[in-house]
Amino acid sequence: MLIFCFGRCLGSIQYLKSKFGKNYLLQIKVKGVEQGDLVNTQILKMFPQAARQERISTLLAYKIPMENALPLSKAFSMLEKAKQLFNLEEYSFSLNTLEQVFLELCIEQERDYFDLAPNTTFDWKKLQEGDP
Repeated sequence: MLIFCFGRCLGSIQYLKSKFGKNYLLQIKVKGVEQGDLVNTQILKMFPQAARQERISTLLAYKIPMENALPLSKAFSMLEKAKQLFNLEEYSFSLNTLEQVFLELCIEQERDYFDLAPNTTFDWKKLQEGDP
């Protein structure tokens, strides 16, 4: 099985997982939205190289590079302590799935295809007196 994007072969499943699947995915479900910032601070203390991928209501998702991760036993021990301390609903700590690798590739390809560079320039226009 191969994966194609924009008519180009990106590689076999094994190749893509070995090249792009070098991260753990940490998903945390908090009980209240107000806990998000506190939990985020704690996660960055535990995993300094973590990059928050999403924050949707009460769900936080982080990408953690394997080379910077703690041994799994220590990571789970610290996550369990955080679960008790912050009264978290649940958490999941896993390897990137093929689906996540595929989605990241598609987003990257789409960004390249559409050349989506952030536009930080603004056109300022002075409002005339009497304009609504």
